[in-house]
Amino acid sequence: MRKQIMAVLIAAITIIAASMPSFANTGISVERAKQIALQNAGLRASDVVFTKACLDRDDGRMEYDIDFRAGMKEYNYDIDASTGTIVKCDLDYESPYDDCDDLYDFDD
Repeated sequence: MRKQIMAVLIAAITIIAASMPSFANTGISVERAKQIALQNAGLRASDVVFTKACLDRDDGRMEYDIDFRAGMKEYNYDIDASTGTIVKCDLDYESPYDDCDDLYDFDD
C-alpha cells in the first residue's frame, strides 16, 4: 500500500513539474530586465519604486513583467526573458484627483 501511495505521489509531482514553466532557461535575470526598463525610461533605480517584477508566460514566451512608479507616472514593461527585448511598454499618468470620488458620493 505504501509503495502505491509513493508511486501516485511521484507521478503527481512529475506531472505538475512538467506543466510548470521552465524558469532556468531564461537568458536574462530579473535584475537585468529591471535595468533594461529603467534605461528605456531614462531613470535610475534610486528614482523609482518597483511594484512588480516577475517572470510570466505570455503568448508561449517567457517574459518579465516589470512595473514601477516615479512621481505621478506608472511604468509597465514586458521584456522577453530570452533576449532582453522590450515587447511592450506603457506609461500612465496618475492624476492627484483619482481618489476624489471616495470623498464625495456622486452616485446618489
